[in-house]
Formats: sequence, structure tokens, C-alpha cells
Amino acid sequence: MKRFECTYIKDTKTFKKTFFGKDAKTICLRLEKKGFLIVGIKELAFLGDLFSASLIEESESMFWQLSHGLASGMPLLLLLDSIFENLYHRDVKALVLDIKASIQKGHPISSALKRHPKVCSPFICAIYEVGEKSGNVSEVCKICANEIKAKNELKNSFKKSLIYPVFMLISIFIAVVGISLYVVPEFVGIFESFEATLPLPTLLLTALSDMVSSYYLYFLGFIILVAWALFYLKRRYVYLFSYLVFRFPLFGKAMFYYEMHRFSLVLFYFIKSSYPIDKALFTTIGFCNNLYIKGRLSIVHDKLLLGQTLSTGFKATKLDIANISLIQNGEKTGNLDFAMDFNAKYYKRMHYSLLTKIVSSLSPVLTIVVGLIILFLALAVITPMWELVGSV
Repeated sequence: MKRFECTYIKDTKTFKKTFFGKDAKTICLRLEKKGFLIVGIKELAFLGDLFSASLIEESESMFWQLSHGLASGMPLLLLLDSIFENLYHRDVKALVLDIKASIQKGHPISSALKRHPKVCSPFICAIYEVGEKSGNVSEVCKICANEIKAKNELKNSFKKSLIYPVFMLISIFIAVVGISLYVVPEFVGIFESFEATLPLPTLLLTALSDMVSSYYLYFLGFIILVAWALFYLKRRYVYLFSYLVFRFPLFGKAMFYYEMHRFSLVLFYFIKSSYPIDKALFTTIGFCNNLYIKGRLSIVHDKLLLGQTLSTGFKATKLDIANISLIQNGEKTGNLDFAMDFNAKYYKRMHYSLLTKIVSSLSPVLTIVVGLIILFLALAVITPMWELVGSV
């Protein structure tokens, strides 16, 4: 449960109270059922409002408040003033002030959104512009809030899946280097003073220690060179780098699910907003981050311009597009938005499922690796000690 501070109007009087709920949307719906007019809501820390909200949280909350306020018929400038009072992040506050200035000058709000790329992604700017033209701004604000939330959840899931394996690999590397540089030389000096014959594990550890202490600058240079090569490859050969990422085992598949979830979700939003399908498809493809996938999906747009169906274009991409028959039926029955929404949810489930499998598979593998390293170090250090004791 999260804690929220909500400002609302009841019987022409303004109230500010604290509520507990799953998210801001749930709190707003609960109060609206009671006939209250929501003018502002923000999440609070459980130990008090000690930390300002993040950019993502405040931008999501801003769009939710815009959606509810516009749906209730509240004057836009008054609504923006109430939203501004509950903001902390400077980028979101700057956006709200810019929106007010654009309204006062008679400019569209979408022009203000485009001037704040830190808060509003290209998709949000595009979908809001569609809402302005169709007159359905309140619904579009809901879409923007859901988009910010969904994108943040997917990014966090991917980051969380990498934390444990990266932490373990760094820990193993630091432990091996530290033991090789500082521990092994001391033990080797003691063993050599007794003129003892060192066993194979100790000889291997000694050789590793000598190699690390003598060539650590070369190793560091090699790591920097590899990092630079990857960076250069990404900048100079973008398509090749995108293809290699796409083909990378497991993580490439997770990235594909993420891209297809974003593609299906964005296309669903455009179709739901009655945007022309050819323009919606072209704009949606432009939001793909992976250049290889973007190139394959461009085939769908080319087929559409030739008068063929979306399902035919998806088949021609040679990508693992799910539920093509559902998309085909959606085109025939006019329920294409339902098909794309279904695919977006399907790819999201597959993305989470694959990341869970990756983490669950890496954990025992890394545990075994750590155990083998500890066993090797123990044999390398303890075995010659036993031999020394036995020879006394």
C-alpha cells in the first residue's frame, strides 16, 4: 500500500487529506465515485514527505490529474495551477509552466510537450497531438499516464534481472584479484622458506598471481579496448550492433519481447485514437530502438502501402510475430485495436517470464562458480600446509 496526499473539492470547498491505496488512479476513482472533484494528488513517503517524487512518478501523476480534471470539466488553467502546487521535480514544474504559457499565447499544448524531452517521449508528444486534433484530450492523457507507467515497469524489470549476476561477477573478479595480489605471495613465501614441493593447485594459483601482478595494466588496457570497441561498433555500425544484440542468446529474446510489446501497445493507442493506420504504423515503427527490428517491421508498412493487409506484412518480416491469425481476424471484423492490445499484453507476459527464467538459471550457475573458486583457493592454500605438517 502507498500513501497519497489528495486535494479535492466537495460542496465548493477545497480539502487536502491523506489516503492509502495501490496507486494514484485507484485513489482518484474511489473519490470520484463519492462525487468529489480531484484537483491534485501526490505520493508521500511512509516516513513523511522526506524525498521529492521522481521524474517518472510526477510526470505520470501530472497526466492522471489532467485526465481526471478535464473529464470533470474543470478550467484548464485552474487545473494546471492546482497541479503545479503539488509538484517538486523541476523538469515537471517547468513543463507545467510552459503549458500555461502556450495556452495563454494560443499555441497547442503539444508544442510545449515537444520542448521537454526529459518528461515527454516522442510517443507522448505524438499521441497528445492526435488527441488535440480529435478533441479527446482527456482519454489521451490517460494513455500518456499508462504509457509512462508501463515503460518504467518494463525498464525496471530488465534492470532488476541484471543486478544479481553483475554484482556476483564483480565480486568474484575483485576477490580473485585481491587474493592473487596480496594473499598468495605471502603464503608462497612461507612455503618456499621450508623448501616444500608445492601441489598443482598452489602452482596454478601462484602462476595466476604472478600473471595478475605483472600484467594487470595490460588486462586493464584490454578491458578498456573492448569497451571502446563495443562503443565504436554501436556508433559506427548501428545496424550490425542491433542485429548482434537481437541474436544474443536469451537477452536478445527478452529485448525482442520488450520491443514488440512497445510496438503493439503504441499501435493500439493510435488505432484507438482513430489515427489513420498508415500514419500510425509509420510513426510506431519510428519508436523502435533496435534498428534491425525497425527494418524488419518497415516491411509491414511497405506492404500496407501496396494495398496488402497488416497480417500479410507481419508474415513477411520473418520475425516471431505472435497471434497473426488474431490480427487477421481483427482486420476483417474491425477489432484490430483489440488484437494489438492482446499482443501487447502477451509480449509483456513473455518478457517478464523470460527474465524470471534468466535470473533463476543464472543464480545456481553463479553459485556453483563461486563454490568452485572457493574450493580451488582452499586446495591451493590448505594442501601445502597439510604436507608441511606431515613432513615435520
